[in-house]
This record gives sequence, structure tokens and C-alpha cells, in this order.
Amino acid sequence: VGGRLATRRASVALPGHADPVEVGFDHGAPQIVARSPRLRAVLARAQAQGVVAPWAPRVHAPWPGPTHGPGHVALPGMPAFVRHLLGDTPVRTGAAVQRLQ
Repeated sequence: VGGRLATRRASVALPGHADPVEVGFDHGAPQIVARSPRLRAVLARAQAQGVVAPWAPRVHAPWPGPTHGPGHVALPGMPAFVRHLLGDTPVRTGAAVQRLQ
């Protein structure tokens, strides 16, 4: 349901582990950047509720892309922000949309 805010899960064999280890990684958007006052307010409320946290990139070289202001990540993964925004809204996946009213 998250689209670009999705988390991929996989089982991987790691040295020192007899059994495969379950890992998850966000493979879409690395962060959420709010440029509009409305989205900044949404992120502030989500941060107060523990849904998002400030993002601090951990790279071993200068960040290659442009910076667009402070970013946030959803906890425990990016789809958590989508679930937060949806609230109690029912979501049906695997269905083709014919029209919107």
C-alpha cells in the first residue's frame, strides 16, 4: 500500500548464522521531505506520535544528491507513515480501479 514508501523483506544467509535471517529495507524513497507548511504540520504531528523521526543519512562519503531541507523516516519502516495517514480508512488491494467519484 505504501508505493514509494515501501519496505522489502527477504531471508538472507549471513556468516555466523546457521539459519537464514529475516531482513527488511526501505527500497523506495529514502526520506520524507516536507516543503509545504501543510505537510510540515502533518509530519510534526506524526513525529509527536512516534510515527516518524528525523532522518540522518549514514554514508561514508558526501551525500551525492541535493539537499531539500530536513527529512524524516517512518518507524519502524516507511509504510508506517502511510498506515498513519490512512487511519481507519478501509483499503482494498488487488482490485482494478474503474472510476473515481
